[in-house]
Amino acid sequence: MRRWTGLLSGLFLSPAALCGCSDGSGATGAGGTTGTAQTCADLLGAPATPIVIHVVNQTGAAVIIEDFCWLPGATGIRVDGLEIDDWLQHTCNDEAEGKCQAPDCFGESGIALAPGEIYDASWKGLFKGPYISIPSDCPCGAGATCAEAVIPTTGDHELTVNYQIGEAMPGTGGTGGAPTTSTTFTMTFAFPTSEVTATLMP
Repeated sequence: MRRWTGLLSGLFLSPAALCGCSDGSGATGAGGTTGTAQTCADLLGAPATPIVIHVVNQTGAAVIIEDFCWLPGATGIRVDGLEIDDWLQHTCNDEAEGKCQAPDCFGESGIALAPGEIYDASWKGLFKGPYISIPSDCPCGAGATCAEAVIPTTGDHELTVNYQIGEAMPGTGGTGGAPTTSTTFTMTFAFPTSEVTATLMP
């Protein structure tokens, strides 16, 4: 499994555009509503329910999972349309635990999988809910707002994997090597669960 730098540069412009949701709301969160917290401990929402997402390449060809973020969780892997990477899924839980958000997460451009290879992505099993003002006693310092961590609803959710078929060579901006084709894999899984397997087929 390798990462090619520069493969997907220029495709993403801003956090709002990246996420596809201007208020950062998740499938079960209110989003966009600012509440208040008296102390940093008041920010704690639903606990994480870690889920491992296995992406298995059975296409018979090299593929590249879309990813622009150097933090954990490929941005090309989404649950209910929302990226699972740590930067875009930063919540009030992280603020309360002193896990300060990096200024940005740009710097990656794709996760290359050879035929038969498996990529394991980690998702906290949380969505973003209403926004809360960050109190001054938080380890990361007072800020504007953070999103409350909310647990997904019990039942079916949609997993999508955006990837390109064909290996692009390093330093070519995605134009070298075999021709690439953008593809979206979609499946439904039931929550709660501890793992999900997405098998990419020809």
